[in-house]
Formats: sequence, structure tokens, C-alpha cells
Amino acid sequence: MREKVGQSNRPLLCVLADQSRDGSRYGLLGEVLACGLFRSESESECLRRLQATDSGVLLIDVDMPRAQRLLEALRPKPTSLPVIVVCDRPSFEDVGKVFRLGATDILTGEMDTGAFVDRLEIALRDDEDRARRRANLLRYQEMLDSLTPRERQVMGCVVDGHRNYQTALELGISERTVEVHRQRVMRKMDADSLAELVQMMVAIEGARGAAPSYVS
Repeated sequence: MREKVGQSNRPLLCVLADQSRDGSRYGLLGEVLACGLFRSESESECLRRLQATDSGVLLIDVDMPRAQRLLEALRPKPTSLPVIVVCDRPSFEDVGKVFRLGATDILTGEMDTGAFVDRLEIALRDDEDRARRRANLLRYQEMLDSLTPRERQVMGCVVDGHRNYQTALELGISERTVEVHRQRVMRKMDADSLAELVQMMVAIEGARGAAPSYVS
């Protein structure tokens, strides 16, 4: 079960920061960004909170060596959520290493509050979009799994642009049977049009990076 943040499933801004860091800028971020806000000195606690939410951003505001160690620890089990590193005066070497380790952005301590908030807002919005796409993919796959083998065959022909008579010849069934299966596919996949059905299959295939899963 996903964790409820506030009154709704708002994205979560999870701040990993030492007590020694200046946390004044984080005080009102939750309200300004309309997101949940959690701050901790514990890496494991931050990751646990992020795993319990649909979307969010991990903001690392610790010294550079510790930030790099955390990013290295995340590499074997990468999070799908954006990871932003805050550092005061990063060297070119530090910037390059942080990005190679998987950070999606770097914010400097000298950045004014307005620019700081803008960059976080972009990251949160982008992750909400990713979360929405992930949820849609799960829904598409569940609907696809509900199809019978024959319905998958018919859908494969339909998505490939075959007319009913062509599908009937290829599968050795009547055009009427093709039409019945086609209607069932559209209903089970909750697709209002052929274009929408094709978009669903393209999304699934793109996520898998594999051959069409509807081919038996």
C-alpha cells in the first residue's frame, strides 16, 4: 500500500541533510511546491519513505564525499526517482563524478531561493509524469494479461493494420469470429479507438525494449 502524504498522494520531497547544513530554505518548501516534505539525516529512512510513495525527489544535501558514497551505494539498486545533489562549490571533477553516478541535477548552495525552488519544481513535475506513465503501463499490462491467446493473435493482426478478411485468412477463422474477438479486445483493453490500442502496445513494447508481447 502506498503512503498517503498529507491529504492526497502528493509527490514527496525527501531531503537527506546533515544537521550542520543550513536547513532554513527547506522550511516552507512543502507548501511552496505543494508536495510532501520529509527531512532526515538517515539514508535508509529517506529511501524507505521514497519507496512508499508514488512519486518524489531525493535531495542530497551533505558533504560531497558522503553524497558520492550514497550515489555509489544506489547504483546496484537504482531508484527510478530523481536524485538531486546540493553542494556549495563543486569542482568540475565532482560535477562529472556525481552525474556519472546517477544524479539527475546539481544545485549549488549559493543559488537564490527562487531558482532553487524552480529547479525542484521541475524535478517533481517530471517525476509525477514518470509515475503516471508507470501506472498506465501497469494498467495496460494487466488488461493485456486478461486476453485469451486467440484474442492476442487477433489483436496482433489488428495492430499491424490487417483488415478483418486478412486476419481471418491468416488465422484460419471466419470474418465474423474475427469481428467478435476484435470487439472483445477493444472492450478488455478499454480502448476507444484503434489508435489508442496501438498507443498502448507501443508503450508496452517501448518499456520492455522487446518484441511485441501479444505475439503468441
